[in-house]
Amino acid sequence: MHGFKGERVLMRVHIGERDKYQGEPLYWAIVQLLRKRHYAGATVTKGIMSFGASSRIHTAKFLELSLDLPIVVECVDTAEKIQEILPELRVDDDGRAFAQVDALESLVRLVEVHAPLVLLLDDLQWADTSTLGALAYIQRRCAAIPVAVVGAFRGDEVADGDPLRRLTPTAVVRLEALTESELAPLGDADLHEQTGGNPGFAVALRQRAAGDLEQTFGETLLARCRAEGALAYRLLVWASVLGEAFAPEDLSEVIRVDPLEMAEELDRLCDRRLLRVAGSGFRFRYGIVRDVLLQTVSPARRRVLHERLATTRRDRQSDPNEPRAMPLVR
Repeated sequence: MHGFKGERVLMRVHIGERDKYQGEPLYWAIVQLLRKRHYAGATVTKGIMSFGASSRIHTAKFLELSLDLPIVVECVDTAEKIQEILPELRVDDDGRAFAQVDALESLVRLVEVHAPLVLLLDDLQWADTSTLGALAYIQRRCAAIPVAVVGAFRGDEVADGDPLRRLTPTAVVRLEALTESELAPLGDADLHEQTGGNPGFAVALRQRAAGDLEQTFGETLLARCRAEGALAYRLLVWASVLGEAFAPEDLSEVIRVDPLEMAEELDRLCDRRLLRVAGSGFRFRYGIVRDVLLQTVSPARRRVLHERLATTRRDRQSDPNEPRAMPLVR
């Protein structure tokens, strides 16, 4: 028997009398779930009138007693236990959430049978919210089981507000970029400059044939750049034509974008680790990214940009108050 010592939290689950889960009333399934998890207790009550997100009225008028009446499931327990069960009570109209919980519970039982073991998950930066929710569930349910879940992701591809950042790992190991001396045995003096010490970029450059980047790798980099948004991608493409390093004023003049809006976007791309500040201008953090972007620009577009930039620079040189522009790198 549970004793009520200290503070407790009251949870109310509002559903309809017609709601079902696997052929049984939904309120019955919820009570059984709470009982299985050893919650202090649960009470089911029937209301006389209610409405919810759908704005549909549930009422107990005399002629409507057989219709869908409101049902309230109440449970009292500690704040921690109430918080644990909340994700499992987010139920879609077709009951898919309960089916997902059943699948996760099957995975927990499988882990228990084969423990101790290690689960390795790579490229979590591409995981959807359902997968991340499942990870959080497994972490909580397997806390007392000898199992380690090791996940890897590319930090520069995950924004601060991404759901992945809300996971609570017991330990974090940050893999820093390879140093120039660590890449030196590969015999390519420009490898560190081109890749910034990124192991994936270094492998791709070493494996490329006839000076062309492996197609799927190039497409992955382009997809990463496009994911930053239309303006950011346009800035990156035109900046690749200007060179490894470029002046923001040149870029602004060439693509006719508001200077302040462009500066804010370039700063954001630095935070996203695609660019970095270089003196009074910017440069690509990884030369390989610039190379991939440059390959998407046709010779005709390059010629138009160079002509436009040359005209802009002549106009600047005619004004003695204008600062000298950075030299164009072809």
